[in-house]
Amino acid sequence: MALNTPQITPTKKITVRAIGEELPRGDYQRCPQCDMLFSLPEINSHQSAYCPRCQAKIRDGRDWSLTRLAAMAFTMLLLMPFAWGEPLLHIWLLGIRIDANVMQGIWQMTKQGDTITGAMVFFCVIGAPLILVSSIAYLWFGNRLGMNLRPVLLMLERLKEWVMLDIYLVGIGVASIKVQDYAHIQAGVGLFSFVALV
Repeated sequence: MALNTPQITPTKKITVRAIGEELPRGDYQRCPQCDMLFSLPEINSHQSAYCPRCQAKIRDGRDWSLTRLAAMAFTMLLLMPFAWGEPLLHIWLLGIRIDANVMQGIWQMTKQGDTITGAMVFFCVIGAPLILVSSIAYLWFGNRLGMNLRPVLLMLERLKEWVMLDIYLVGIGVASIKVQDYAHIQAGVGLFSFVALV
C-alpha cells in the first residue's frame, strides 16, 4: 500500500554567498546558542539584544562592570561564614532553645540518612556560591593578567542556575510560618547575613 503525500515546494530560497575577505571581529557578535554571526547595534541602558535566529539573550543593557562584580564577590566572601555558621533562627520549643544554622541543617539531613539531599543542599547553598565567587575573582584577576577567560565564562553560564540561596531562604520562611504555631521563633545574626548574601 503506497502512501499519498503532497508535494511540498519551498517558498523561500536561501542564498549563501562566500565571504572573500575577513570580517572585522569588533563589528560582529556570535550567538552562544546557535553560533549565528550578526551585527550588534549600540544598546541603551534599558534595552536588551536578542539573537535574530533563536531569540537567545545576547546582551543586557544592565551589564555590570567587572570591578563592581569583583567588589560584590569580595562582599559575598565576607558574608558567607556568618550566613552559614551563625544561627539563622533561634527556636524556643517546650522551654528548650534550638539554634538552627545552614551547616547544622545539612549535617542533620545526612545523619538522618538523606545523604543525597544533604549533598544537593550543600552544593546548591555552599558549593555553587563559593565557585561563583571564586570564578568572579578569577575573571577580575585574569582580565588584569591577560589570562584565558573563556572556560570560566562558559562555566558561569551553567553555574548560575545551581546557586539556590533564594530557594533556601523561601524554605526558611515557610518553615518559620509552620513552626510559629507551637514555638517561639527569633531571627538570628545568620539570617541577616544570609539575606544580605542573597
